[in-house]
Amino acid sequence: MNSVVIPFGGRSNKGEQAKASADAESTRQATTNATNARDFGEHLKGITEQYQISYIELDKELAVDKVCDIFTQINSRGIRLDVFDLVNALLKPKGLQLKHMWRDAAPRLEDVETEKMNVYILQVMSILRQGYCSPKYLYFLLPGQEKSVRDPDNTRRKEVLIPDIASFEEQWDAAVDALEDAIKVLRHPQEYGAVSSAFLPYVSILPVFASLRAHAKSLPPQRQLDARRKLRHWYWAAVFTNRYSGSVESTSARDFLDMKAWFDEDASEPPLVREFAARFRNLELRKETKRGTSVYNGVFNLLVLQGARDWMTGDVPQHGDLDDHHIVPASWGKKNLKDNLIGTILNRSPLTADTNRHVISDRLPNEYLPELIKQNGENTVRSILESHFISPAGLAILLRAPFTPDDYDAFISERQRTIQDAIENLLIKERLDLEPQLRELDGKVESIELRLRASYTRNSATIPPKFRLTFCRRSRSAFRAP
Repeated sequence: MNSVVIPFGGRSNKGEQAKASADAESTRQATTNATNARDFGEHLKGITEQYQISYIELDKELAVDKVCDIFTQINSRGIRLDVFDLVNALLKPKGLQLKHMWRDAAPRLEDVETEKMNVYILQVMSILRQGYCSPKYLYFLLPGQEKSVRDPDNTRRKEVLIPDIASFEEQWDAAVDALEDAIKVLRHPQEYGAVSSAFLPYVSILPVFASLRAHAKSLPPQRQLDARRKLRHWYWAAVFTNRYSGSVESTSARDFLDMKAWFDEDASEPPLVREFAARFRNLELRKETKRGTSVYNGVFNLLVLQGARDWMTGDVPQHGDLDDHHIVPASWGKKNLKDNLIGTILNRSPLTADTNRHVISDRLPNEYLPELIKQNGENTVRSILESHFISPAGLAILLRAPFTPDDYDAFISERQRTIQDAIENLLIKERLDLEPQLRELDGKVESIELRLRASYTRNSATIPPKFRLTFCRRSRSAFRAP
């Protein structure tokens, strides 16, 4: 087959042929084609002969962590290039294809939606190996890369964290395992209650949470139960204090080191845990109106952990069918409330789409709740609502007719109190690890114990010393299932 090659910038005789034939349409088409070909030729010429590449020349003696800082600053705009891209480029000459390793690992971690998961793997590797995870520390994960270390006596020495390619691959696999384990336990409806990525309080907490779980698993078996208990305390404290809502690398490093110390010694309880226990009653839950924030999602996770049952079926909803719905409908709020309080987490609960559509719809609670009570009995409905942290007092408010903005304010105030009580009972007093049917019993026993203490204190002056009792806190192990 013969072909005709038209040099860039050259001209075809098609235009002249078309003019000679007096065909106006052919002339127009030929002229357009010739113009396009000429423009395309000039474009390719510019690419091949005039294309300019910008670069920054660095001193070859510059430390790799300094290169990291420069790289991060340069690539803060435009197409996203992060620390993973640079580590990938630096590993290629060593025979490691990091992007291929990430491609293999990605399906195991896809339950959490984030573009940073590949970086999180490197951060877990770094936290477990050196306690830090900011970008400049990740480059010390390169096989054979030396790191300057200052010992307690202020002497300096060189240390290699990852000696070779095999060690890098081994620690990469361990980090992927740790993240996969962390995601599974966070999604578990009886562990942390973040049943989908949308209900995870923070994505950015994953590296340090995964690292702490991995470290706890490495402890002697007899210490692991206590470490997991302390880890739960720290996690919920971080959620309800918005600890991971900003820059997290330095916070992750500090928390990892603090928690390692607490695992080893009870007296080293981190300030965060003490602060949470002292201040959780000051949480302004009515202001939590934005889905996806840590406190909003944290409350929703507690509802899942409580075993909140569907109002129509009485079953605990399947996780894929779980949604976040208004108790008092949004349409009422738009007409009767001046602010956005109708969207507060105090007016939300996990229900199925069928219940929202067929039971609640746009009706007030004083319309749909009497129907449920008539059909199922008040005790049954009250029990179901209590699994949503709606107390009998809250139910009574919802049944008021007419239902006014003042009634709505009274309801969310009551529900805030109920949820704060749940935070104290489930998280601070550690009833979360009890079976649901034992939590109420544990609370009642504690109430009786406190009344006995108060009565004894009031009357101890009239009791002869030899008959006085010494009260000690009961062992909670009595309330654990065998």
